[in-house]
Amino acid sequence: MADQHQRLGFAAAATGARARSLLCLAALYPVAVASVGAIAARPIADDYSFLASATDGLIGGFTRWMTEWTGYYSFSWLQNAGAWVSTPGTVNIVFPAMSLALLGLLTWSLRQCVLALNSVRAFELPVWPATAVLTAGALGSLTLLGDPDPGVLFGALYWQSLWLGHLVPLLLLPFALRLLHPRAARTRKANEVLGLLAGFVLAGFAFSLTGIIGAAVVACLMGSVLLHGQRPPARVIRTAGALLAGLTTGTAVAFLMPGTGRRREVLAEQRPHELSVEVFWRSVNDVGYKALVESPSLILGLGTGLLLVWGLGGDSRRRTIDVLAVCSTLVVVAAIISIGVGAAVSYPAWWHLLPLLLITYLAATMLGAALATRWRPAFGAEAIAGLVALIVIAFASMEVHDAAAAAWERQRVFDTNLPLQHGRWTAQPVGEIADLKPGASDWVTQAAAEWLGKQPHELRVRELPILYP
Repeated sequence: MADQHQRLGFAAAATGARARSLLCLAALYPVAVASVGAIAARPIADDYSFLASATDGLIGGFTRWMTEWTGYYSFSWLQNAGAWVSTPGTVNIVFPAMSLALLGLLTWSLRQCVLALNSVRAFELPVWPATAVLTAGALGSLTLLGDPDPGVLFGALYWQSLWLGHLVPLLLLPFALRLLHPRAARTRKANEVLGLLAGFVLAGFAFSLTGIIGAAVVACLMGSVLLHGQRPPARVIRTAGALLAGLTTGTAVAFLMPGTGRRREVLAEQRPHELSVEVFWRSVNDVGYKALVESPSLILGLGTGLLLVWGLGGDSRRRTIDVLAVCSTLVVVAAIISIGVGAAVSYPAWWHLLPLLLITYLAATMLGAALATRWRPAFGAEAIAGLVALIVIAFASMEVHDAAAAAWERQRVFDTNLPLQHGRWTAQPVGEIADLKPGASDWVTQAAAEWLGKQPHELRVRELPILYP
């Protein structure tokens, strides 16, 4: 009898391992499709402006941006470095390589999240199946169902100057937060210096992201207090203080740059309203509505959380999951406020929402897991988890397929333009993402002409209809 029970146990374990392997392979499908689309990534909209400035050289292009338009040094340096190596002969290599690097960073960052969940013993998750599911869900969350422009996911994956400034710093955050783990402390001063440098680098991307990252650091400290019932170790507090000090210093440096002043003047001239409490409140409400209602992030996250507990979680600790759900929800609130204030000061646009959509998805995942630990059907929990997995993966696959198809369509159009002959150029915008337009006064056409070493009037632009994935 004991041997029979042992054989049944081994058979159940083997069945579970096969199911997890199949789930991992299925969840990797949208990631693979996104990677195929990345091969077709080409410049669009603001990408041309960086390509144009890079003709002044690596330092010259960076200086140009920092004096004429922005103070965010990390974003400008990385974007200008990529543009510097993107000549008309290499652009079809550099842009795909960078989009593939983004997908790799997204996957690796979410893997760090899974490892963190296991390290605090919220779950006992199989690392790669859970990472694959989270990555698929994250890709599906980078969309806006209520927006008539379906190019959101296309922009998030293949519009380089967009994702480099709005997604990369958020994806680097898990690596910075590892400094707050008590076991990560090498020496006191080493961790503090690394925290200061990490905060300074992350502050050099965007104001709204600085607020989000600062809120995440505070949430980590709060979570430690709630879980352990006592103050975190002194070295952890000092490292967190160094991170926040780096963020504060970097933000101050960015605001003092001449490019920030110039940008503020231009936006003030274009702003149709005076800033007021009512304007800020309306902007925050609009951002929150888009992230929580018009985006699938909340629903996908709740489903993923249920899947982690019922399908992959094994043992899970309710109290730990509850604390993580509360802390991540507070980060979402901080992100809504930060992005809403930034949109009121500058201008509202769907691309400002990308980090919020991703954070909302992760917070909703923890909320879904917290709900799943409170109720589990007597029969069929695994079947329900399988159905949820199918829905999440199918939705993500459909959205990614459309974005990748748009990338390949634009690749065909773009590559027929190079090498440039007789000044003819065919352009095709994607939704609200601009491309070249006929006329020497168009800003994208001016930037592309500078990159190509031409005068704007020398480009004879033929604009195709707007491409909707």
